[in-house]
Amino acid sequence: MEEFETLTQSLSAIRQFIPLVRSLSENAPKEGVSPEFTRQLENAVIDLHHAVIDAQELVLAAQVREQALNTRVKELEELNSQREQWETEKSRYKLEKRDEQIGFVYSLLDEFVNDESPHHDICVTCYEEGRKSILQPNPRF
Repeated sequence: MEEFETLTQSLSAIRQFIPLVRSLSENAPKEGVSPEFTRQLENAVIDLHHAVIDAQELVLAAQVREQALNTRVKELEELNSQREQWETEKSRYKLEKRDEQIGFVYSLLDEFVNDESPHHDICVTCYEEGRKSILQPNPRF
């Protein structure tokens, strides 16, 4: 961000010189001035224009980098938010052994059982992968 501000300020400063040099070039006396001086003055104006173009390219590149960084920050904030939500959600469960056929499950703690979230178990593998998959009763067991 600091780099972008510095480039923007530099571009602004360079832009202020262009009208001054152009005015000097246009208002320079036509008589008594060597062609070499006139050529050098015109070259200075051209060089300033090139400097402005270069500075604009740097500012544009800095803006693109800044946008990419902002996008990445938003992605990381979203990932962090999802991780925090999962940490909160998974704290509502405890690992329990059901029986020999079913094995282990994560079971909703009693203090979180209510009308909106009845008692249920979730898959151990899914839990470890950071997602919740509610196990459905299997009539074979």
